[in-house]
Amino acid sequence: MLPRRYHGTAKVALTQVGRDASQIAEEVVAHIVAFADANVTVTIDTDIEATRPKAATNHPIRPVTENTRTLNVTPGSGFERH
Repeated sequence: MLPRRYHGTAKVALTQVGRDASQIAEEVVAHIVAFADANVTVTIDTDIEATRPKAATNHPIRPVTENTRTLNVTPGSGFERH
């Protein structure tokens, strides 16, 4: 029996997110969609976690918060105060 389904998960390098995602699209996804009858879905599921020993100033908070909202990052994402 021949394979009918493909599923893969990849962890990409922090400093090369765009490059790695592009490479996966070119070297894996492009070959799969080449099948005329293939039903393909690509989901980019990114978890971002950052901590600092000191609280962040308003400088990074505002643009990150605005970009999070604009890019439709999961509701509830954002900075936490401790």
